[in-house]
Amino acid sequence: MRKESFLTGSRVYLAGNIEFTKNAFKWRHVMSSELKKLGVKVLDPTCPCFCDQDKEDLDTMAELDKWRDAGNFKPLQKFMRDVVRRDLRLIDISDFVIFRIEPSKPTFGTVHELVVAASQRKPCLIITNNKKKLPRWLFGIVDLDLVFESQDLLIGFLRKVNDGKIKVSKKYWRFLLPELR
Repeated sequence: MRKESFLTGSRVYLAGNIEFTKNAFKWRHVMSSELKKLGVKVLDPTCPCFCDQDKEDLDTMAELDKWRDAGNFKPLQKFMRDVVRRDLRLIDISDFVIFRIEPSKPTFGTVHELVVAASQRKPCLIITNNKKKLPRWLFGIVDLDLVFESQDLLIGFLRKVNDGKIKVSKKYWRFLLPELR
């Protein structure tokens, strides 16, 4: 008899600062590698997920900054409207979302994504270095049982969820039958 893997075939979106951080890509790469071992499909906004998607890499970020600094707002707005639409669509099609919150770094996209995901009653898992530094507002939005102070703790939690060793709240988690994932 096959052991059920609850997360296999599910989709996760990786949300977190891309602007104003030095760690936009590394944490996603590490997290993606671990999630793929569980059979989870990773939706990473720093990697193409859609046909004809513009890259959002370091070179693109530098170009966007040049446009903003020069007051060339129209192409910046055009590019970012596509990014917002695309990233929110990835939230829509995800089964759960992992957020990396750096309280000392300004972020607007991540908070927007968190509000959208929470309003859709998706499991919103948070990685932060120190819960005590989280903005108070987030305490009114997130489930504190889903806030982790390291990627390793979050991955350990997800392994246990996947193996059925942790019973998760039906308030957020809804697992499709394997044949529908």
